[in-house]
Amino acid sequence: MLRSFLYLNRVSPGFLTEHLLTMKIALPGGTYPRPEQTRAYLDRVMERLQTLPGVASVAAASTLPLSGESDWGTFLIADGARADWAKASAADWRGVSANYFETRHIPLRRGREFTPADEKNQSTMIINEVMARKFWPEADPIGKTLLNRDYRSPLEIIGIVGDVRGAGLNAQAKPEMYTPLRGFWYAFLVLRTKRGPSEMASAVRKEIAALDSGVPTYQVATMDQLLSASVANERFNLFLLVLFAALALGLAAVGIYGVLAFGVSRRSREIGIRLALGARPRDVLRLVVRQGMQLVIAGVLLGIAGALALTRLMASLLYGVSPTDPATFVVVSALLPMVALIACYFPARRAMHVDPMVALRVE
Repeated sequence: MLRSFLYLNRVSPGFLTEHLLTMKIALPGGTYPRPEQTRAYLDRVMERLQTLPGVASVAAASTLPLSGESDWGTFLIADGARADWAKASAADWRGVSANYFETRHIPLRRGREFTPADEKNQSTMIINEVMARKFWPEADPIGKTLLNRDYRSPLEIIGIVGDVRGAGLNAQAKPEMYTPLRGFWYAFLVLRTKRGPSEMASAVRKEIAALDSGVPTYQVATMDQLLSASVANERFNLFLLVLFAALALGLAAVGIYGVLAFGVSRRSREIGIRLALGARPRDVLRLVVRQGMQLVIAGVLLGIAGALALTRLMASLLYGVSPTDPATFVVVSALLPMVALIACYFPARRAMHVDPMVALRVE
């Protein structure tokens, strides 16, 4: 589990999370009844926030990766045939502003990004690499057109961007399509800041309130916080397992010590006779440790056999690590005898100092 969690934290979400502040805004329908009004408001907000000291760039989107919200859309590849929506395909869909990819540092693989003209015409689309490989495995999707029921005209694919793990670091990227952001009554704002994003939250909210105090802002978080929250379940499972594993290791060490200490006390007369007949203290130490470690090695072998059978049950909790990972079994199989050796040493050390005359007078 430790290795799995380390591997998971090394996974790239597909964009740069540092210095990103996110928040959601909701526009009152009574104040902004038409889509063009909501889009005009978003443009004014982004222009105003762009001039805020400490802000490098501002973008907007209908949903955000790792936010727990997603949307999807159906489409048909325009091939001249009659549109049969019963055979439509689906992909994650996200409406974004023109500078969305630049703000989030999502790499452009081929083609171009959106421009203000694309936002006005609403006839273009950008897809991710997963979608390109799935639907055009042997062709270039740039220039292809898709049909979507929400758009009157076909959408031309103008670019391909890198994959983003929107559902979490432990989930593979899905086919995703981006269209220019239209008028929505809600939207996520994304700000790349020049200093700590948390420090900018208050100033950003004030600017939004100054433009229209009736527009609420909520779900304010840095992208690092969203990334951390996306692995919260894995972190909690790891904490519990590490806690129980530490308790089990401690109980094992105390148990080994107690059994050997009891054995040494019961064998005081035997140890005294051995010392009286010329046995050296280190011979006694070796004897006690050897007998204790024989039981430990037998226990480790039984434990490995049990672990090989049972760790398959936790395969769903692992990421990038096999339930029968050889490196893990080797390290643990070496660690447990070391702990047991320390537990064996103290009773054996006490046996070294047994006074033969005192031991012989015990019985």
